[in-house]
Amino acid sequence: MKKHVLSAVIFMIGLALLLLLAGLVFMPKSNTKEAGIIDAAANGILGEPENTVDTLFLGDSLAYSAFIPMHIWEETGSTSYVCSTGEQQLQYTSELLKKAFTHQSPKTVFLEANVIYRKVNLGTVIYTKLYDAFSVFRYHDRWKDLSVQDLTRRKNYSWTDDEKGFRYFTDVRAAEETDYMAGDEYASAEIPDLNKALLKELADTCAEHGAELVIISVPSMKNWSRAKHNGVRALAEEIGVDYYDLNAPGTLMIDWQTDTRDKGDHMSYSGAVKVTDYVIERLAEKQALTDHRADPAYAPWHEAFARVKAKNAQ
Repeated sequence: MKKHVLSAVIFMIGLALLLLLAGLVFMPKSNTKEAGIIDAAANGILGEPENTVDTLFLGDSLAYSAFIPMHIWEETGSTSYVCSTGEQQLQYTSELLKKAFTHQSPKTVFLEANVIYRKVNLGTVIYTKLYDAFSVFRYHDRWKDLSVQDLTRRKNYSWTDDEKGFRYFTDVRAAEETDYMAGDEYASAEIPDLNKALLKELADTCAEHGAELVIISVPSMKNWSRAKHNGVRALAEEIGVDYYDLNAPGTLMIDWQTDTRDKGDHMSYSGAVKVTDYVIERLAEKQALTDHRADPAYAPWHEAFARVKAKNAQ
């Protein structure tokens, strides 16, 4: 029996080593879309110089449509990055957060609350952790694009997104005004236990790295409600983090004729400016803004800002 157990252990160790080695080959050697990296804009933070990002934003498409790092830079000189992806789930949020912490030490981490209600199953959580540990699983489709250089070339994750994860849209599609935050004052939308556990893990990860986790709900008629507000507010109080709901009446003066790009789902650019200005105010209250504009080490931010202004003016 002992021999069988030992053989099984040796086999598992050997298999793990093979998977790790295969991952080194299959993993893209650059953090660009062209190199095959998944979610390049979010992974652009890996190219930012070490410990130069003050604020991090996480979440789904509501986040990358609402938080404008280059507006924060223009107004305050503070740096930020949006690590958000379409239909993001909390286990992937956790993976992106841990990636960011490998090279960055943000003071504040904002989580857009819509991901808290996106259904997650235990199998997906396990798969994501396996993908994180053994990148060959995530990038196995790259076999047809592999070259001899993939066997010898080292990773060079130096690319970063000029928009710092924000996605600039010019679309404006008005929404019909509705009192979408009305309803039972005490109604509460239930948050699944697994989602709660994952959120607490996020809060613990932030605390371990000296960052403050803040939950925020950006304006969205199609995604938010009074019941969801109550559910997130209760959970935020339970785990001891701040919660800002920009859907709450009187919090933000949103014009649903001009501030949405798709009839009340996501913010338009004008809406994103309002959301970002609100974030700047909260960061100022927390004394979490550092002006880097006079620091020569942040010259690439000036250059990126100039490119973004020129591109968006076209």
